[in-house]
Amino acid sequence: MNTRRSRRGRATACAAAAAALATVAGCTSGGSGGSPEASDTFVYGDPLESSSFNPLLQSQTDSVTEMVFRGLVGHGDDNRIVPALATSWTISPDGTQYTFHLREGVRWQDGEPFTAADVAYTLGEVRDPKVNSPSASQFDAVDTVETPDDHTVRLKLSHPFAGLLDALSLGILPKHLLAGRDITRDAAFNDKPVGTGPYRITSRRKGDSVTLRASTYWYGSDKPHIRNIVVRFVPDASQRLVQLRNGELNGAFLEPEEVPAAQKISGHSILRERNADFRALSYNLRIPLLKDRRVREALDAAIDRGQLVTSVLHGYGAAGYGPLDRSPYADTSLPKHAGADLPRVEDLMTGAGWKKQDGVWTKDGRPAAFRLSTYTNDQVRADIDDLLANQFKKAGFRVTTSVQPAAYVSSHRSEEEVFQGGNAAQYDPDTAVFSSFHCGAQGTGNHGAYCDQQVDKDLDTGRGSTDTAARRAAYGDLQARFRTDPPESWLVYLDTVYAMPSGLKGIQHKLLGHHGAGLFENAQDWLLNTK
Repeated sequence: MNTRRSRRGRATACAAAAAALATVAGCTSGGSGGSPEASDTFVYGDPLESSSFNPLLQSQTDSVTEMVFRGLVGHGDDNRIVPALATSWTISPDGTQYTFHLREGVRWQDGEPFTAADVAYTLGEVRDPKVNSPSASQFDAVDTVETPDDHTVRLKLSHPFAGLLDALSLGILPKHLLAGRDITRDAAFNDKPVGTGPYRITSRRKGDSVTLRASTYWYGSDKPHIRNIVVRFVPDASQRLVQLRNGELNGAFLEPEEVPAAQKISGHSILRERNADFRALSYNLRIPLLKDRRVREALDAAIDRGQLVTSVLHGYGAAGYGPLDRSPYADTSLPKHAGADLPRVEDLMTGAGWKKQDGVWTKDGRPAAFRLSTYTNDQVRADIDDLLANQFKKAGFRVTTSVQPAAYVSSHRSEEEVFQGGNAAQYDPDTAVFSSFHCGAQGTGNHGAYCDQQVDKDLDTGRGSTDTAARRAAYGDLQARFRTDPPESWLVYLDTVYAMPSGLKGIQHKLLGHHGAGLFENAQDWLLNTK
């Protein structure tokens, strides 16, 4: 390593953080880890900023929330369930009663004691229709929450739910701060929440950054090695690269096309993590063109996934064929086509009554035309849409593309015709499929109005059975049905790529989730050596 350049870069990063946030303390050697070679501060460039750091209001977690909150359980190596706020638990033979024994001596980041009442309060809020939590469907089976004492919580379910333990990694909220308040409107808490995690937020500057400091009350046996973590929100990938070069950032999330340039930055290494994060085209079945499954099958057959992987992801990912490809429940026996299958497109469209006119499929005087849209501030998604538009055009479809701000999409999602979104079966498969495709989820997570009775049966079996073989059969059947009646066309699975300081140690390598969710879960174990 070039020591002179490395020290200058670290000093610049600390100076930039301190200038932006007066609460950043001591960007010098000699941190809480006690080593004269350990840095006190890590400045990270993140492309995404959550509107709220309240875990009950998030459809996906983020780097900040992962450090502030803890659930009853967490995820360790290979995403196996491990104790967190609960040290142990028992499950009744019929799967309808869970008893959790809570960790004693835990305190909230304001010093107040954590008790079973906080768990009961949180589970009440997540199930409250007024809160409209994106996680609500994961707790549908919970009938009652009992707290026999301050360190015991008993959940009674109306029916077994195999994914409940995974769902209980949801961050627990402090009752003493929130009881009687509307958490959906509590900006003070949602911007600067109080949790039981290893880091607390000391300041937030919306649109710019969040500063976190190691919590005095962290219950872990070891205090976090890095005292301060600054998350800077830099949506533009090229700007993150510039700030890495200038020493304004210690580490950053990279887009695939930025990797070659990042590899040349002294003192940094490329971190590549396997991911359950997929991109997919969601079809709106309210649109007449897309109601016919043969048209959706034809669109799927027109996709050259291999080209998406090489041209957009630059090899940092793989072709995607379903929502569970990187799940233990993936059905690897199903056929795959990485390239476009234009003869199949011809057969399907002709069979559905369409004819080519000037190279465009036409029926009853109308062309097979649709709008393909995605979010702004995501260059990879925009590039995927541009390439797909060309692929669809070659197959005889007329496509226009558009990008919309996330806030607009959130309020107009059911109006989008073909929308490129994403999700991840990082943990239990139910989390990635039930709320997206069950008939009963129309109007909430099922934005495309997809409804299939057999798929509903598979989804109900998958979430309600405690028999692994029965779940595997149900999810296998679901994946097969999606090939012939696709609610979505799965495109690619992304590997997440970061530029990190060569001296950063302790990152837990495991399958990550949507937008790299899970990387910061063990930030308390990271150690940043300066030489």
